[in-house]
Amino acid sequence: MVKDYQTINRLAHFANNQFDSSSEDESDDIQQQPLSISWIGPDYLNIDNQRMLVGISPLPGCRYSTIHRNITDDIETIKRWKIEDVFIFCTRNELLACRIPDLCQQYAVGGIRSHHYPMDATEKICVDELLNIIDDIRECIEKGRNILLHCVNGYCRSCVVACALLLEMNPLLSAEDAIRMVRNVRGNAAIQTVAQYNFLMEYKSEAGNYRCGYVADIYSTDF
Repeated sequence: MVKDYQTINRLAHFANNQFDSSSEDESDDIQQQPLSISWIGPDYLNIDNQRMLVGISPLPGCRYSTIHRNITDDIETIKRWKIEDVFIFCTRNELLACRIPDLCQQYAVGGIRSHHYPMDATEKICVDELLNIIDDIRECIEKGRNILLHCVNGYCRSCVVACALLLEMNPLLSAEDAIRMVRNVRGNAAIQTVAQYNFLMEYKSEAGNYRCGYVADIYSTDF
């Protein structure tokens, strides 16, 4: 088994580039793209299960602008990596705009459990909602189930959740550490805005306040 998760990410990138699902009737300006998944391994998650993986990806089956992915192929990719649970942070309007409004049903047909937590990119983030998401993810991790996190492009909301997850899994981490770890696997495009960065800088104290009985909302118009 490969234990170097940077190597896994390189191998996954290579495998994705070998797959071509384009067809002759697609126009030249359409990107017929396979699903690219970046992996957070057990060392980052601070767990003993060396087979446990948390993936981050863009929206499977997305058909928007020049992006044209095939949902059947993407689900096969997800299953090939033995992912059992997918956490979706897109809104229903985003799923509709990306021409995959029945995504949860598609996952169910493929035998994959979906956890849909719509997070509007322009609205406030509630710490209590995020803690509920983290609790759900941690339950899957405790059961040894591989997980995929995705929003639309796989760089914003899903990466914010991934950073929060790392902070919860390893209390000794700083927000800077968590961001560095996620960027290490997902690339420097992860955590794209000042608002996202500031949210994570404040997350540990706000989450602590909430647990002490103070409901704290972090507002953003730039997620």
